[in-house]
Amino acid sequence: MRPRSTLPPARRPLALAATLALALSACQGEADDPAADDTATAGADEQADDDPADADDETADDADAEAAAADTIGDAEHAAEVAAGWLAEQLVDGQRMETEFDGDVFPDHGLTADAVLALASAGVGSEHIEDATDWLVAEAGAYTGSEFGMAAAGATAKLLLTLEAADRSDDVAELDLVTTLEAREQEEGRFTDEGDEDYSTTISQSLALLALERTGATEPSPAAVDYLLAQACDDGGFPQALQAVDAAGDECQSQADATGFAVQALVAVGEDDAAADAAGWLLEQQDDEGGFVGAEGVA
Repeated sequence: MRPRSTLPPARRPLALAATLALALSACQGEADDPAADDTATAGADEQADDDPADADDETADDADAEAAAADTIGDAEHAAEVAAGWLAEQLVDGQRMETEFDGDVFPDHGLTADAVLALASAGVGSEHIEDATDWLVAEAGAYTGSEFGMAAAGATAKLLLTLEAADRSDDVAELDLVTTLEAREQEEGRFTDEGDEDYSTTISQSLALLALERTGATEPSPAAVDYLLAQACDDGGFPQALQAVDAAGDECQSQADATGFAVQALVAVGEDDAAADAAGWLLEQQDDEGGFVGAEGVA
């Protein structure tokens, strides 16, 4: 089994996850450069030899920085626990999310999967993960469309990822989600829905790449990767709606949510340059409070 990506897929918070991915990548690059470590160590030793007092000051500064970093980590862990508690309260009957549309309330499989992925990525809420995943397993046929003789590529991919995150991949073995997803790839590399309507988007394309990279018996095809790459706008971001490979241009409008998904997929399949360009576009969209504004408000 391939190593799991450190970038958990979800729907609305993905723009933030993408920028964190870029920061982690940069940090990892520095950590992997022994020459840089040697240079820094040598410089510190030379300065310490020149002025012992300065060396003591630097030692104190380093200790303060380490303490601040520990406090930051502690704050982040506390914030994750608080956020998980709030998220768990949104689960109806402790097992599912619901959406109101046109005055009616419906169970929302996609948002429920998002909740599981968010809790799993934060490492909290194991009981809620179990209950929500139980509901998703029971609803797998309805969510993916197989119960109605259809196959939704995005839902199939997200369910694959969710079950993988919850360590429940074998619970819907009879549906053979990997084979179903692979069958939705068209000759040009686009993953489409099977049924009366095709709702595939940049997000579903990205989810398909992520799901096959992490859970499939084979890696995503070069055509599928190239199809996603071809969706990039001139500014580096990605639009919500998929376009014909040769249709990008002035009409291409980058969108934060779609770009966040695309960054994670591109990182997973090793397209680092395109991922960095897209993450750079996301950073430019970040507001002063740290949020990312999408087509429907904060992403």
